[in-house]
Amino acid sequence: MRRLLTKSLWFSSLLLLVLSCKTIEPKYRELARTFPQEYQRAVYKTGITFGKHYFTGLLVVKSMPAATHRVVFITEMGMKIFDVEVGKESFQTHYVLSYLDRKVLLNTLEKDFRLLFFSPSEKGRVKMGKQGELKKVVFRKGLTRYIYRVDSTASELKRKKFFMKNLRLGWEGEYQNTPQKMVFRHYGIKLLIELQQVL
Repeated sequence: MRRLLTKSLWFSSLLLLVLSCKTIEPKYRELARTFPQEYQRAVYKTGITFGKHYFTGLLVVKSMPAATHRVVFITEMGMKIFDVEVGKESFQTHYVLSYLDRKVLLNTLEKDFRLLFFSPSEKGRVKMGKQGELKKVVFRKGLTRYIYRVDSTASELKRKKFFMKNLRLGWEGEYQNTPQKMVFRHYGIKLLIELQQVL
């Protein structure tokens, strides 16, 4: 009996959670996009820590036809680390260094880079402050929540699955409509990506 009660309570909570999500207005959906639709390209000085390994170089981000985005990471000496193309529903690997050619890492990069160019979801809720200022936007996609917060100097997007945080993406500043500084901090995998815009 107790087990049945627990299951029905869990199911009703999940149903309430799903039904409470509304479609978010486009102006709030666009806030969580790190890169605006009209950007052409950006170059970042980049540091990537994966496990015990540290890579530095330049990350080139370029808008491509057919609403895709090319992301290429090369070292200062010109050696290519990875070259991927990200679309709203597609991810194509053009090249990846053999050491980094791991499914878990590529899936993580796909999710991370998709957050740069596309809104996480159309469903969720918006929380406003007492003076009408935006406090946060919570996007929902299945069991994953994306929590977007903003203040006067920086923005932040957290990705949580169930109640566990697995990504914190922070960005600040602006140069030619693109963020000047970004940090991807992961909690389920030893991966840290730090970017500082140079062009």
